[in-house]
Amino acid sequence: MSDSVWDIKALFGSLLACPDGWGASEFAPWFEQRPQLRAALHECGAPDAHRSPIPPERRWQLYGVSRLVDILLVPHQPHYMESAYLGAAPTAWSDFTAMIGAVPISENEFHPFFHEIVDVIVADDPREPVTIAQQHWPGAFLGNLLLVRSGVTVRAGSSILDPHSAARSSMYWTFWRCYRKVQDLSNGWGSNSQWRASFRRDYCIDGELRYNIDARWEGDPAPAGDDLTPRERLDLLRFRHGVLRDLGTERWPYDDHHVERWRP
Repeated sequence: MSDSVWDIKALFGSLLACPDGWGASEFAPWFEQRPQLRAALHECGAPDAHRSPIPPERRWQLYGVSRLVDILLVPHQPHYMESAYLGAAPTAWSDFTAMIGAVPISENEFHPFFHEIVDVIVADDPREPVTIAQQHWPGAFLGNLLLVRSGVTVRAGSSILDPHSAARSSMYWTFWRCYRKVQDLSNGWGSNSQWRASFRRDYCIDGELRYNIDARWEGDPAPAGDDLTPRERLDLLRFRHGVLRDLGTERWPYDDHHVERWRP
């Protein structure tokens, strides 16, 4: 049974056409017929997978799966953007992660590698550090590979996070959210070409957090005239959006990568 990105595209379209509240019965049989896809996903999270590039077709598969993840998360998000789509049943996300063998993120202290900001509660003290006030959905790993971050409402001082920039400005490397603008490498391409976008590979391994590792091998210098400060450029890579100002929708962070220490 084929597991190409075009088959994932067809599944995505069929799920969008389902009545609101669809669940595992609509996608589990498709995956059960393609055990090789599940195995391929886990190969991408293997202990040595971060050490070398993977074929473009594999990154297209990962990107296709990430689009499935995006619509599975719809019922767990506040619907601040105009959209009539309600999507899957709330249980579909946990059913999906169990089916593909993904491991939920258990980190309960805020970190942009593990957590996606959905809302911001502004603390009285402008210097109060970021803490998690509520989790909307649990993120997941495939082995050491980050599949998606946990969605959280955070509390922080205004000098640490600007509430608009942190929760409403455009989030990069993302296809679909109900609460903020998004931007990814599929933007501007045709209905087929956009499915050849490459998934961003982030790894937590050996006491290190590795962001966007494929840029190590294929990245180009930042575009000329970019007005980002070094801090803003790093924040855009780590958070995937602006932190203290709205960075808009025309940035090009896709060639940046970063490694930082993390507790073992």
